[in-house]
Amino acid sequence: MSYEGNENSENKIKRRIKQKQLERTVRKGQIGLNRFRVFLRIASIILLIMLGYKVLKFHGWYLNKSVFNTPENNYLKIYNNKITPDYKILGALRQVSIPNHPLYMINPKIFEDSIKNLEPVKNVFVKRYFHPARLYVYVEEREPIFVISPDEDAPAIAFFTNDGQLIGREYMPLPQNYKTYTILTYGNRGDDYHQWTKEKILKLYALAKMIEKETNQKLLYMDMRNPNDIYVQIESVKVRIGELNNTLAERVKRISKIDEMMENIDKPIKYIDLSWDDTTYIKHD
Repeated sequence: MSYEGNENSENKIKRRIKQKQLERTVRKGQIGLNRFRVFLRIASIILLIMLGYKVLKFHGWYLNKSVFNTPENNYLKIYNNKITPDYKILGALRQVSIPNHPLYMINPKIFEDSIKNLEPVKNVFVKRYFHPARLYVYVEEREPIFVISPDEDAPAIAFFTNDGQLIGREYMPLPQNYKTYTILTYGNRGDDYHQWTKEKILKLYALAKMIEKETNQKLLYMDMRNPNDIYVQIESVKVRIGELNNTLAERVKRISKIDEMMENIDKPIKYIDLSWDDTTYIKHD
């Protein structure tokens, strides 16, 4: 019994030793596997960082150096600029110092603010597209309502917009699709149109609309070369309306009776005089 007991004890010890050796081997394997996983993780992070750096430095993220040389290219599109020429917008964009960063890191406001400095531009939106880096420029322009000319046969030299902005000849002529009224003025004689306010522009615009409504005729021009003695030319006749005072609206309403007065007149009519508050004269040639 003693011998068998000793043999069993030795077997138990051997099994325990083998078990410990096996556990040690397993732990070593797990430690090695964990170290390998950590290595793979670190290597992957380094690889991703290097790949990200390469991607960020890829030339497709950067604006082409010649993007502002021509209005229509693969990297720049300009839309809705009917009054402002492309070369004006390109000139404004060339004033921008473009940071040496990928386009997605550049605030488009730097392009928008530069274009907004152009007189006809009311608002602008610049949209960025990436890879390849490119810009789309959407322009909102002011609306012209009056053109200025020194004579009825002379080309217009400037125009006013509905927000009172005076814009010079560098943006003339206007496209044909704009409906504007013509004002004849020399810009002197105590009424320099360069000094006209937005309020005055809107009053003149309301006057033009009223004349067309009362006559059912197109207003061809308003002659303000003598600001104290104003004439308007409609399709059928010239009308003298005199001064721009508080009785103007009542005098303009009498224009609607012009056709009735002209029916019984055989002589050529030079103009209809509405400059008096209570009287209408027909001036013959």
